[in-house]
Amino acid sequence: MDQDNNQPITPSDVSSESASINKRLVLEDEVQTETQDDRVIKKSKVSQDEESSMHFHDLEEYNEESDRDWVEGQEEDEEESDTDSIESLLAHPALFRDDDSLVDVDNIEEEEVQKAWTSFTDEEMEQLREEAREIGLMKFLEKHVLQASTPVPKMLEVFGLYMHPRAALLASDIELLPILKSIITRFLRKRRRLDYVNVLDDVVDLLSKANNIMIVTGAGVSVSCGIPDFRSETGIYSRLQEYELDDPQQMFDIEYFRETPEIFYSFAKELYPANYEPSPSHLFVKLVEDKGKLLRNYTQNIDTLEHKADIKRVVNCHGSFATASCVTCGYKVDGKEIESYIMAQQVPPCPKCGVKEERLPSEFDNLLALDTQHVDLLIVMGSSLKVSPVSEIMQQIPHSVPQILINRTPITHMTFDIQLLGDCDIIVPEICRRLNWELKHHKLPGGSALSEESIKYSQENPCKFWRNGLYTFPGAVVDAKFLDSQRLTFLLPRPTWVNDMDVSFCYLCNTAFGPLRRRHHCRNCGNIFCQECSSRKVPLPQLGYGTKAVRVCNGCFDVAYLVTYIIDQDHGVSTQIHGVRGLLELAEKDNDKDLHNMVAYGGIDALVWVCRTSKNLTLHHLTTTVLAILAEKESVRPAIIIKWALPPLLSLIQLYASINHLKETSSDHSSAPSISSLSEDNAQNFALEILINCTHVLYQLSKAGILSQKEVIDEGVLESLLVLAAFDISLLKLASSGKQDGQTTDRINIIQSLAAKAISAISSQVSFQSSIIEVVQASGRLPCLLRSSNNEVRKYLAKAIAYLSLRNDTMERLTLLQDKYKSSLLGGEGSRALISIIVRLPLDDLDKKTKSEDLLYYLATDTSDDADHPTAESSVDVAAISHACCALLNLMLQPRLLRYICNVPATLPTHVEIHKHVARCLANLALYKENCSIMLGCNISESSSSTQAYNILPTLLALGQSPHATVDITRHVVRAIDNISSNVQLLSDDETELMRWKGKCQEIYPFITGILNTNAEQDNDTIKRAKSIIQKKIFEPTEKASITSSELTDTDISDDKENSSIKVSDCTTKNERRDNSSEHSTKSSKSKSKSKRRN
Repeated sequence: MDQDNNQPITPSDVSSESASINKRLVLEDEVQTETQDDRVIKKSKVSQDEESSMHFHDLEEYNEESDRDWVEGQEEDEEESDTDSIESLLAHPALFRDDDSLVDVDNIEEEEVQKAWTSFTDEEMEQLREEAREIGLMKFLEKHVLQASTPVPKMLEVFGLYMHPRAALLASDIELLPILKSIITRFLRKRRRLDYVNVLDDVVDLLSKANNIMIVTGAGVSVSCGIPDFRSETGIYSRLQEYELDDPQQMFDIEYFRETPEIFYSFAKELYPANYEPSPSHLFVKLVEDKGKLLRNYTQNIDTLEHKADIKRVVNCHGSFATASCVTCGYKVDGKEIESYIMAQQVPPCPKCGVKEERLPSEFDNLLALDTQHVDLLIVMGSSLKVSPVSEIMQQIPHSVPQILINRTPITHMTFDIQLLGDCDIIVPEICRRLNWELKHHKLPGGSALSEESIKYSQENPCKFWRNGLYTFPGAVVDAKFLDSQRLTFLLPRPTWVNDMDVSFCYLCNTAFGPLRRRHHCRNCGNIFCQECSSRKVPLPQLGYGTKAVRVCNGCFDVAYLVTYIIDQDHGVSTQIHGVRGLLELAEKDNDKDLHNMVAYGGIDALVWVCRTSKNLTLHHLTTTVLAILAEKESVRPAIIIKWALPPLLSLIQLYASINHLKETSSDHSSAPSISSLSEDNAQNFALEILINCTHVLYQLSKAGILSQKEVIDEGVLESLLVLAAFDISLLKLASSGKQDGQTTDRINIIQSLAAKAISAISSQVSFQSSIIEVVQASGRLPCLLRSSNNEVRKYLAKAIAYLSLRNDTMERLTLLQDKYKSSLLGGEGSRALISIIVRLPLDDLDKKTKSEDLLYYLATDTSDDADHPTAESSVDVAAISHACCALLNLMLQPRLLRYICNVPATLPTHVEIHKHVARCLANLALYKENCSIMLGCNISESSSSTQAYNILPTLLALGQSPHATVDITRHVVRAIDNISSNVQLLSDDETELMRWKGKCQEIYPFITGILNTNAEQDNDTIKRAKSIIQKKIFEPTEKASITSSELTDTDISDDKENSSIKVSDCTTKNERRDNSSEHSTKSSKSKSKSKRRN
C-alpha cells in the first residue's frame, strides 16, 4: 500500500475525544464579554428564594474562565444537532418573552397561552433540588424528564428560569433539554461542603473505611516522572509558537489532525511512556486497588503509566498509547506497532485502510453510569477538571459522597470537602504514613512512606492547616490573595422581595401608596416602604451588592450599617471595633425589635464570622461579650446554635487556654492572637474575660437544655467545660507578669463556677447521660473537681453526680447496665473524692489520729490541721453536702462510711433535704444482710475494722423524731428500720444472738407505735411497714426503752431554728418507690442476689 494513499493513525481514544475536548478548551481563552445567556437570564424572572436562586455574589465566586468548560459534550453522532456553546443554547428564541416575527400573537387568544403545566410549590422545588444533589445530573434527568415526562419548562422553574407561556409554544422539550442540562450543571457545581469532613485526619478515616473509592488522575501525577504538562510556563502549549496555530490546543483537534498530523507526532515522542516509569502517586492508586478499595481510576493522561503500574480498574478518558486506530476506517493496532514512528517523529500509515469506519464503544459513559451508584469516596489528583469528559464526572457524583482534591493549585469552580494543595508525591506518602500503609518507591526518602527518613522529612516539612478543608504542602502554588479572599468571604442570602401588587400601605408608617407616594423595596429585608421610611442608603456587601450604597428602610439601617462595618477589613480593625460596639449597645438596650433585626439580618452571623477570622484580642473580647448578653435572652438562644456559634467559641477557648483535646476542626486561627496594642496585664485580663464570656454562653445554652448530644459530646463542649472547671492561670496561653492579684483570682473563680454549673445542667439531660458518664470518666478530672478549693465547683460537680446517679430509664433498670455505669462514674479516685465533701465535717467521737488518717485518705492531701480545727457550721457548703449525700445513697454501699454519714445530720440539724438524703442512704444500705450487723455496731468477722461498725439506730430515731421531720424523711426512716428488722431474723440462728438483737432494737418501739397512732399523717407505705415491724416481734416494750420525743430532741438534735437555704429537686429514685411492703416477704431471695452486687 502506497504511503500517499494511507490514512494517518492516531492513538485510539485521542481521536474520538479530541474534537469535543477542543471545543471546551477553545472557550477558555476567549475574551470575557457579556454572553447571550447573561442577557437572557437578566430578562427572565428569577426566583428570589435563597436556595433556588443564584445572586450576583454566587456568580462572582465562579471561575469565569472555567464556566465555559463544563458545557456538556455530545457524542460524535450527535455533533450535527448539538450547538457549539452555551451561548447558542440560551439564545434560543423560546427564552424571549414576545417576538412577533416568531409567533403570530395576534391570532392567539389570551386563554390559549396559559401555562400547560402547574408549577411546583416551593417545598416541591426544594425537594427536587435536593434530589438533584443526591443522585446527580443524568439520573435526575432520566427520572423526571424521560420517565415521569415532566415538561422541561416546568423543570426550568425549579432551577430559577421562568418561561412565558407564549415562549413555551416555540420550542419542544427536546430543544429545551440542553438548556435545562446546562442550568442544572451550573447549580450542581455549587455543592455544599460536608460538615464532617474538615481535616487531614478525616481524610485518613474516610480512606480506611471506604470500600468503593473513585480516583480521577490528571497530568499532575505524571509531572514528577518527567512528562511535561500542557498549561504551565514550560508546558507543551508554550512551545507551539513556530506552528502559528490560532490556538495551541488545535494540536489535539481531530479536524486539524486530519489536515496536519505532523504537529501531533512532533510532540508525541515527549509523551510516549517508554521513557518513563510510574510515580509514587501511581503506586498509591495501585495500593488502593490491592487493598480492595478501588472502584475505578479515571485518568486524563494518555501516557499509560497506569498500565505500567499494573492498575487493572482504569479508564483512559482521553485515550492512550496502548492502542492506535485509523482516523478513517477505525482499524485498531497495538501501540507497540507504531512506536518506531513516534520515536522518529513520523506519521504512521494505516496498514488496512478502506474498511468501513466504525465508532468505538463509549466505555467512559457506561462505566461512569454504573460507578456513580456505588462510589463512597472521590479523590481527584493532579487535575484542574477543566476538560471534558472528566469535568462532567463531578456532576454525576451524589453530593453526599465526600470529595477530596490533591493538586498543586486550588480549584475554585467546584466545591471539594478538602483541598490538599502541593506536590502529589509529597501528599500521598503523608496520607499513607497516617494510614500505616506501606507505599514503596525509590523516589521516596528511604524508599518507603514508613521509613525513618520519610518520617523525618515529614516532620521537617509539615503541612499547614489554614482552615477547615484547606491544607498546603511543599510544592503548592497558591496566591496569598486566594487564601485571604477565601477566609474573608462573608455572604448572606438575599431576602425575598414582597410583591408590589400585594402591598398597599407602607410597612413602617402604614401610609397608603398612590400616584404621589411610590413603593420602594428595602434591600436588607425585602419589604416595601415609602420614600420617607426608606430614604437612607448603605453598602450591603454581605448581600452581594458590593460597595455601592443601596436603599434600606429606617428599621433596618442600624443593624445593616453595623454589620457592614463589622465585616469591613479593608479599613482596619478600628472600623470593625466600631461595628461590634454598636451591636453591643443594641444588645444592652434589650429592645425586642433590635434583637430581632440582629438575629434576622446578619448581626449574629457577623459576630460569629469575626470570632472565626479575626486574631485581634479586642475584637474577640467585644464579640464574645455581645454573644454572652444575647445568650441570656431566651428567644435568641436557639439562634446562637443555628448560626453555628459554638465551633468558633470552642475555637477561642482553645486559642486562649491550653486545651488539647479539641479537634483541629474547631480552630480557624493559624497563629496566636494579636495583642500588640495592649500591655501584658491588660492582655491577660482581656483573655480571662473572653474565657468568661465563652463559658457563660455555654452555661446559658446548657441551662436552657437546647444542646444536642452531638454538640455536647462530639464537638467537645463537655470536655471543654471539664477543663474550664479546673482552670488555673497556668493554662492561660498569653504571657503574663506572673502576678495573680485579687481580680485575676476572681475571674478564674467565675470561669470555674460557670463551667461547673454548665456541667451540672448538662448532666440533668437524661437522654445522653450514659455518654456523659463515659466522657467524665475518660477525662480523669472528676477527683480534682470534687476536691476543688472553689466551693461552687464542689457543689455543682456533686450535683452533677447526683443527677447521673439517678439513671432509671427502662433499659438501664437491668442490674448489669446500672452497675456498669455506676462503677464507671466513681471509678478510681472518684468515690473517695465524693466522700471527701462530708469527711470535712467536724466529728467529736472519733480520735484525732483516725480522723487525720481518714482526711489524708479521702482528701489526698496532708490536712492534719483540719483535725484540730473543725469546720464551723456557718462555713459548711450545705448544698455540696446535700448533693454528695444524694449521690452516695444511689452509688455507695460502703459500711465504712457510716460514721461520717450519720455525722452529717448531727452537724446540720435543720437542713431537711440533707436529712432526707441521709435517711434514704441508710435505708438502701440496710437492704443487704451483710451490712446489718455493722449498722448496729457489731463486727461479724475478725477482718472487720473497728471504725466500720457504727450503730445507726440513734441517728434514725433522731431523724424520725426531729421537729423538722417530713413525711418523706419518716418514710425513709421506717423503711430503714423495716429492712434491718428483716435481716435480724435472717442472721440470728440461736436464741442468745436473737436476744442481743432485741436489746439493740428495743428503743424503736415508742417511735413505731407513735407512727401507728398518727397514721392519718403518714402515707400507706409507711403505715404498712410500721405494722410489719411490730409483727416481727424483734423487740418488746419496756419502761427503760420508753423514751419521749422531747428527750430525743434534747439529747440528739440541736435546738437550732435556722432555716435551710438550699432547694434541690426530689431525687427519690423509682426503684425506692417500688420498695413497698411486699419486699420483706421475699427478702431472703433478694438479699442473696443483691449481696453479689455490693461494692
